Amino acid sequence: EDLAVSEYITAAKEGSVRDEEARAISAAAKQAYKTIRGKVEAQIASVTGAGGAFWDGISELSVIGGVTINRAKFGKEGGEDCFYALQAKALTSDGETFDFYEGAFGDRDISAKDRE
Repeated sequence: EDLAVSEYITAAKEGSVRDEEARAISAAAKQAYKTIRGKVEAQIASVTGAGGAFWDGISELSVIGGVTINRAKFGKEGGEDCFYALQAKALTSDGETFDFYEGAFGDRDISAKDRE
């Protein structure tokens, strides 16, 4: 069971959402993220490819990806929406990619598997 499902299950136990709803919401959010991430990565690849002018004047592109969670629906107190980062990487003009997720968000203890 991944982290997103676990968090929804916790919400279910607190009575704000039913267990089956939690699993369905988590699965849908994860699939939507994967779909959008694939489209964004394809677009980035198309504009940063060889022969383009994208890299003129810059040497690095940082990409942060994730989902926005509407916390207002959970619990009595609710809460503000938040951004749940799942990806942080830099691409360089010479084709290298650096994952800087751990340095930026590593204190959140989210495994690489849960960020896929």
